[in-house]
Amino acid sequence: MKSNRPGKERRTLHVPEWPQPIQRAWEEAFRPSHRLKKGDSASHLGPVSRQEIARRFGLFLGFLKRTGRLDQDAPAAAHVTAQNVEAYMADFAVQKISSVTAWNNIYKVRRAAQLLSPDQDFSWLAEIQKDLAFMMKPRSKLDRVVFAERFVEAGLTLIAEAKDRTQAEFVRARGIRNGLMLALLALCPIRPKNFAALEIGQTFRQVRGNWWIVLPARSTKMRSPEERPVPTWLNPYIDLYLKEARPILLDPKAAYQRVVDLLSLATAHETTRRGKTDQSACRGNHRGGDFTTPVSNSRRHYCRRCSQRYAASRKRAFKPQESANHREALQSRQQSQCGKRVRGNC
Repeated sequence: MKSNRPGKERRTLHVPEWPQPIQRAWEEAFRPSHRLKKGDSASHLGPVSRQEIARRFGLFLGFLKRTGRLDQDAPAAAHVTAQNVEAYMADFAVQKISSVTAWNNIYKVRRAAQLLSPDQDFSWLAEIQKDLAFMMKPRSKLDRVVFAERFVEAGLTLIAEAKDRTQAEFVRARGIRNGLMLALLALCPIRPKNFAALEIGQTFRQVRGNWWIVLPARSTKMRSPEERPVPTWLNPYIDLYLKEARPILLDPKAAYQRVVDLLSLATAHETTRRGKTDQSACRGNHRGGDFTTPVSNSRRHYCRRCSQRYAASRKRAFKPQESANHREALQSRQQSQCGKRVRGNC
């Protein structure tokens, strides 16, 4: 099993790599309900839960394959035995995984075994899972905690800074949108999946002058409808977004102009292959006025904008007569140097 990372072996088995009996039982477990026919044991699980259980159970099957314990013709949950689980837990110490990860691995193995074989008793595995939960030592994450007040303050600051940008309309509209999103998420915390799917007039609607977040049951984790009121003092910022920022963001011409500006900026400051741009010289030359002739250093390179201006200035500086005289003087000097070398060799 090869991993996407170079030099590292992949330790998990994807569902298509499982033995055929396990694959068939896994697909049957997720068979949905149809009319009056009830679904199977895992039909109530969402896609994210399904992927997570499959990934953890794939780790267990990958360990069995590396150690020669995987039987391709065994029944669905026949590999979940006390001997295999004990060897799998002994490998945790070799891999140096945390206590939380060890508990999560065993928990997902038990869930997968119960989904594959609902009639089989796995109470002994549940006891092992409880013992790991008792010894589990989660790592402290208090240093990552940020109070909601700081998020609200940051969002309102973004909106205030964006309102001062009167020249760049697209940047101004984007700042208002980002600030409103940050403040709204801090005041009405919901799952990022639901927050990204909010639609004006559908899940984000106005009722009697107040804005509400209305989530249907099919989109929530607990499969129950959810309604959250938005604080009324946020209404002016929502109106600012709807009346000024949103029309600009939805305008294809504004988006196209933004892409053109970014490409122009990247092209103007593109450096040559031989060296980096002399930032000090370019910064001074971009301010306007006449172009300053660069110092005589063959290893110093300029961005494309400065190179074009420098070439134009050199073309204006030399006249045809002066250029011809310069070429004649250079040819005569080379001929004299060649004559000296020839006489020296003789």
